Amino acid sequence: MNTGAIYARVSTEDQATGGTSLGTQVQKAMLKAQELGWNVPEGYIITEDHSGKDLHRPGLKKALELARSRSITGIIFFTLDRLYRPDQPGDEWRVFEVLQRFQDQGVKVEWVDASISSREGPFSGVMMYLDSWRAGEERRKIIERTVRGKKARASEGRMPQGTGKGIFGYDYDVITKTRRINEAQASTVRQLFDWTTQGYSIHGMAKKLNGDGIQAFSGGRWHPLTIRRIVTNSVYAGQSFYGRTQRVVDKDGKSHVRETPRSQWIEMPGVTPAIITDDKFQAAQAALGGTKRRVFSEPRKNLLSGYIHCGVCGHRLTGSVLKQKYAYYYCRNNWERYGHTCSQGYVKAPELEARIWQTVGDILQNPDLILSEMRRSHNQSLPHLDETESKLKKESASLAEQEKRLVRLYALGEVNEMFILQETRTLKTRQDAAQRHLEEIRKQRLQIMSLLDSQARITEACQLVSANLARLTFDQKRLALEAIKTEVWVYPDRVELRGKLPTSSLTIARTSASQHGRSCQFQPASVHRGMRVR
Repeated sequence: MNTGAIYARVSTEDQATGGTSLGTQVQKAMLKAQELGWNVPEGYIITEDHSGKDLHRPGLKKALELARSRSITGIIFFTLDRLYRPDQPGDEWRVFEVLQRFQDQGVKVEWVDASISSREGPFSGVMMYLDSWRAGEERRKIIERTVRGKKARASEGRMPQGTGKGIFGYDYDVITKTRRINEAQASTVRQLFDWTTQGYSIHGMAKKLNGDGIQAFSGGRWHPLTIRRIVTNSVYAGQSFYGRTQRVVDKDGKSHVRETPRSQWIEMPGVTPAIITDDKFQAAQAALGGTKRRVFSEPRKNLLSGYIHCGVCGHRLTGSVLKQKYAYYYCRNNWERYGHTCSQGYVKAPELEARIWQTVGDILQNPDLILSEMRRSHNQSLPHLDETESKLKKESASLAEQEKRLVRLYALGEVNEMFILQETRTLKTRQDAAQRHLEEIRKQRLQIMSLLDSQARITEACQLVSANLARLTFDQKRLALEAIKTEVWVYPDRVELRGKLPTSSLTIARTSASQHGRSCQFQPASVHRGMRVR
């Protein structure tokens, strides 16, 4: 029996217009599954309350994951608009994108709606497109009616649904659909505007509030971006607008918020009482505009990002640039916000990267080192391959003997035809798997022997690397580090380079390591197997 899944969806818009409930969709889909002879486990009944325009919604992702893992052979949707409702004209084709992902995994798509054909035919794609277009038009009409009602409410001095009810300094009055001042929070708002006009930095304000134990709107810590949004928001001067932002969906189906032209804003008179005067708000904007702006330059690319670790706590080190001049790697666990749980100091990035890359380059240019490491690694692999091959050959011989015994039992009439067919099918599956594994081992053995006999080719490759090493781009260097599985471990007194290298461990000494210092220098130190870093 085929295993299937059921997907059902509703959204606020559907509920508002009397859409089909989740229960009804699931019930009718189960009847469809029975008609098709499908088994639908309880965990494969997927329901969600989400907009149909979002192709990245959790329930649909789960359905696609069931298909990708080959857990199901089919899936049932109620109607096409339960799967997708285009947000913009021209997006109708995207329904085929989703259906193709199911089809690529061999999953059959069925519909409760009898008007949607599940069979392939010359007009099936056209009809699917038209159905998708109809679903999109229906959604756009619903949105148009909803937006029209919200605009009318905003013009009457009432807050439309979903328009900034939650904002620090105010409480929402559900009866009058307006905001009222929360005095406990309003005092903090006034303080922030006072500090801004006095020239305090945004970061300094955040640190002060957190130090005084004042909680942000969500109950957590204050962040500089949160404070900047408050002191640049004209709502605190009593100015409320509807339609300042709009949620749009990009070509990948992901939604984001963008600001609309000022001409489209609708003022909501009397909705929000002022906490500060308009003069105070304008003074704060002038103070922010008069501060020295940070000049943004191209972000520094950290060569060892993702490969460098703290030898003290095991956490990955992060690259940073101080004052747009000094590049370092540091451990976040040494920060105040993380409780100073690590004693790792700052590590100068350019010097460390240069030494690490020089060492990696020396290895890549030395064919003798590479061949030596290859032989050592392969000599370790060969005994394991021999052992595995021997076990598989014994298993293959045992399976062949079992098949012979089955044939003899059938000839003697001790087993029926159905039994022997089932057993031989099982034996053949196991025999095929064993033969595939033996073939893989044979290829690995040939590869090892080929590599061991390829000294000339490796020497030629190393010469090519040597000639081009100085011209490698940043991304090409990163690929080289990835290829040899580079790991850099920074300790208070040394730096170790690990990975698939001819050196099991390379060490660089740190000359001025400090428990809580700003930075550390390096000097050459001995490397295992006689190598040294110059």
